[in-house]
Amino acid sequence: NFLSRMSHDIRTPINVITGMTELAFEEEHTEKMEGYLENIKSSGKFLLGLVNDTLDVNKVESGKMELHLKPYAYSEFIAYLNGVIRPLCEEKNITFTINQKKESYCFITDPLRFNQIFFNLLSNAIKFTPNGGHVSCIEQIRKMDSNRISMDMEVKDDGIGMS
Repeated sequence: NFLSRMSHDIRTPINVITGMTELAFEEEHTEKMEGYLENIKSSGKFLLGLVNDTLDVNKVESGKMELHLKPYAYSEFIAYLNGVIRPLCEEKNITFTINQKKESYCFITDPLRFNQIFFNLLSNAIKFTPNGGHVSCIEQIRKMDSNRISMDMEVKDDGIGMS
């Protein structure tokens, strides 16, 4: 109960900070201020992510986590990875590879949670991979029958490692 209330109370000022930062970007500012605003923006997003993760853990532990299942095109997932993960890699000069298949698959999942899982895995891989390293997301897709597939995903990196 405490975590849930605190997380909700912390979200409001974080949203104000990130909102005001966006408004400040629209005003005339120096290049130096642009750097400050970018730092505020990324730190605000990071804090909001921590708060959201705390709320998610709380929901899981209390059995209140709800999944919103719907069709999710594999191509949309790849576009998400290219749009969100690739820029993080570029900041550290890390080579990011995805061995994406040519076939177009669609699966039933909660896209938000699915993306969240891979964002957490890949952002940690990036965080612990040295500059100039490599991070890859490798999928192994096998057809089960005409309507079903089995998909295994593996994240590999040059970081300090974990099993």
